[in-house]
Amino acid sequence: MKVTLGIDLGTSRCKVAFFGLDGKLLEYAFGEYPVYRPSSSYAEQNPEEWWESLCKSIREALQKSNITSTEVLAIGITGQDHGVVCLDDKGNIIRRAIIYSDRRYQPQIERLEETLRKPLEAGARRLFGPLLWMRENEPQTYKTISKVTTSRGFIGYKLTGKVIFSRRQFDEICDIAKEINEVYPLPLLGQPYGDFDIAGYVTGGAAEETGLNAGIPVIMGPWDGMCSIFAAGLLKEGIAVEIAGATDVISVSSAKFLPDITRFQHVIPAIWLTYHSLRVGMIHDWFKEKFGFSGERTTELVGPDQYSLLDAEAEVELGSRGLIFLPKFGLDLQDTISRGVFFGISLNHDRRHFYRAVLEGIAYRVREYIEELESLGIIVREVRICGGGAKSDLWNQIRADVTGKPYVKLNTVETGCLGASICAGIGVKLFNNLKEATESMVRTSKRFEPIRQNHEEYNRLYEIYREVDGRLKPVFEKLGKRST
Repeated sequence: MKVTLGIDLGTSRCKVAFFGLDGKLLEYAFGEYPVYRPSSSYAEQNPEEWWESLCKSIREALQKSNITSTEVLAIGITGQDHGVVCLDDKGNIIRRAIIYSDRRYQPQIERLEETLRKPLEAGARRLFGPLLWMRENEPQTYKTISKVTTSRGFIGYKLTGKVIFSRRQFDEICDIAKEINEVYPLPLLGQPYGDFDIAGYVTGGAAEETGLNAGIPVIMGPWDGMCSIFAAGLLKEGIAVEIAGATDVISVSSAKFLPDITRFQHVIPAIWLTYHSLRVGMIHDWFKEKFGFSGERTTELVGPDQYSLLDAEAEVELGSRGLIFLPKFGLDLQDTISRGVFFGISLNHDRRHFYRAVLEGIAYRVREYIEELESLGIIVREVRICGGGAKSDLWNQIRADVTGKPYVKLNTVETGCLGASICAGIGVKLFNNLKEATESMVRTSKRFEPIRQNHEEYNRLYEIYREVDGRLKPVFEKLGKRST
């Protein structure tokens, strides 16, 4: 049997999945780790906890399956983007990684952009910002930095022993580093790699820790959002993917290039991609944690039936008995002022209505973004749904009913792992190109068509949602930072 291993280093968990060349999920496991927040603007993680989680998960998946290490032909890695991992001259971790959701370094970025007289792309901001913050606030730590890599680059380093960096970002970042080197001396990045390149091979030490064989090729794919785009089969115009994770990512394939909207050129010729992150998925997790879905039921809710249990909580009437939820927690980079709101609370509401209102409110926010794209000429014919939130059939139907778009569930919701496996297959020539790999490995499982009556009712509620949001914006501006 020919098998590839996909690794997805997420924000809250590291997921591993073994796939056959037909895209069939053979085995899956994950391990969790925390985000450390010493201050409200900080977001850090311990890279060693990533590695421990990965090793445990791989061993667990191998133990549960009939897969032998000799059958694993290649490993693909994806995960959260831009986390900064600093290593000393012996390859040891110097401090906890500053991850993508950290906001402490905004003053340093503003000064850097003023020096360069131009705005920076997200990748450059999230690399230089943490490093410049460390230079000013942790000078002794900064002096010991020998190499810098990203979150998923660190996993590649632990597997192969090579410090590596994404080619997509490498050239731009090096050019900026040359411009500012005299003012801001910066440590060196690792070796650049392409999305389908073999970055190295599993070392003997890594093999001993993971249970894999030494010598397996390791392919460093792009970040998890792009890997999910590969795994959703966005090969032609009009197909969208919603990656319903801690960050809700929406991407649409388009034949048109529209400045400031189509962010990336697809590896498929003549196709462009929109790409936008809505930081609403973590609000779903916040509600579960803070409003009674933890504690005694934790063991139930981390099992395979967790979304069945949650769906049962939300089996109340459409519209949550008039309860409207605004998922505006100051998390969007474009809107850091607005806050979350439950509007229309009455004595007839209980936890079930609040939970369904959260599901509906997030769907309203997704609809807002889809309408923004369509107003600019982007076509959205259907949305393919993946990520943890896609496990809820109820929520998938709510999304379809709210947006008026068909939602299509993919055969595996862990598309980050599948996309990484696709990259691995291309890297070792199991497939000639992305189109061939996608046609072989991508499958859909269930389609959710908008229910006309439900969509009409959600149209009415959506207008109320928009009105509440619009009227409260001046109030949020008055409230300002006192609400953080």
